[in-house]
Amino acid sequence: MGSGANNSIQSSPEGKSGSKAGWILLGAAAVLAVGSIGFNIYGSGGSDEEAEVAADSGPSIEDLRKAAENSSDDAGPWADLAYAYFERGEFGDAAEAYERAVAIDDSEAVLWSALGESLVYASERDPLPARALDAFKKALELEFAGSARPVFSRRAPRP
Repeated sequence: MGSGANNSIQSSPEGKSGSKAGWILLGAAAVLAVGSIGFNIYGSGGSDEEAEVAADSGPSIEDLRKAAENSSDDAGPWADLAYAYFERGEFGDAAEAYERAVAIDDSEAVLWSALGESLVYASERDPLPARALDAFKKALELEFAGSARPVFSRRAPRP
């Protein structure tokens, strides 16, 4: 009984080489993990200026504002300006530009939804301002206005 137990504990030459390969793979995985974590923590090594140049490759806010102000019947330039403000974190300005866009074209659900989101982010105290809620309601109303099926098409099973 004792000798059978000893035989199962003894390792073969293949077990030693498999173990060595396992340690090598484990070490390589650890190096990759550390490198990945370092890359994510410290970034790609690019400078802040490079990031700004990449972000500034589109039209400037001033160009977008001029295009919007010259457009009295097209919501697109106002939406572009609003989106640019939103991307910069200037949510109050984004909301104002989206307000102008929906004043021109009140039939686009995406504009109403973006307006609501901008108003939520611009609010310093209220997590869901009334104007934002109204904008979200309008977006839903427009999104499902022509839909033949209800928003919730499945009913809960009866007991």
